[in-house]
Amino acid sequence: MDIGQFSLACRDLYTPDLTPGRFIERGFRFLRRLVSCEFIACGVLDCRTRRLDIGFDRHHPDFGHTIPAFGRLMDRYPLYNFDPSTNGGRPFRRSQFFSSRQFRDLDIYSEVYRPLGIDNHCALHVPSRPGEILFFGLERAGGSDFSDDELTLLTHAQPLLANARALACGHAALQPDEIVDPRLLVRAGLTPREAETLFWIAQGKSNAEIGGILGLSLYTVKEYAAAVFDKSGVGNRHAAIAWARRTCLELRQKDATPAGFVDIPARATA
Repeated sequence: MDIGQFSLACRDLYTPDLTPGRFIERGFRFLRRLVSCEFIACGVLDCRTRRLDIGFDRHHPDFGHTIPAFGRLMDRYPLYNFDPSTNGGRPFRRSQFFSSRQFRDLDIYSEVYRPLGIDNHCALHVPSRPGEILFFGLERAGGSDFSDDELTLLTHAQPLLANARALACGHAALQPDEIVDPRLLVRAGLTPREAETLFWIAQGKSNAEIGGILGLSLYTVKEYAAAVFDKSGVGNRHAAIAWARRTCLELRQKDATPAGFVDIPARATA
């Protein structure tokens, strides 16, 4: 790849309005411009829940029934276990761990990669938010493994993707007027009235003021506030506001996951 093509790829990656969801889509395009492959996967592991959001940049008819097997088997192999320290944090490929014959003898090959028609895998870690691990996987059918030159190119691309991810996450966090959204709080388990009450609590309103805004008695507002504390597992207004902000941010980030991604249990050792 010449410097002009690389610059165009970078310009597309850093186009304004970069959000977490757009980052994944742009990351797909960026990597596809750098290295040829059948498809690219992206997985985001939640280290607390051990859940993995994963999807491909192109539709594959066998994606749905192979990916749960990937989540079940991934912790057995350094090539797949979502450990950011693998290969010193640099991109790595199948042949650094297994020969072609050894790879075809693995259960993860027979249950995941053979149905997908894939013989070679290259993984690239992108630093992300605390408690979250993100990897892109470049998947190639047949032929030789990814070359040294391709691995070097991906190593140069890695900090660019990391910077773009940081910008995307920062953009998602800097939305002060939208941090607490009653619609998202309802999705989190509150009733509409409880969500409205918490929204106005987050705006610094007293119970009496909330009653006036919503046309409710002071007693009713206190009942809604108590229900909010109970459902969110907190004991005061400040903790409830923090819970609301965190919950709404997590749901927005969840909504930013591109279409076609699935959420599966993951047995990663990271």
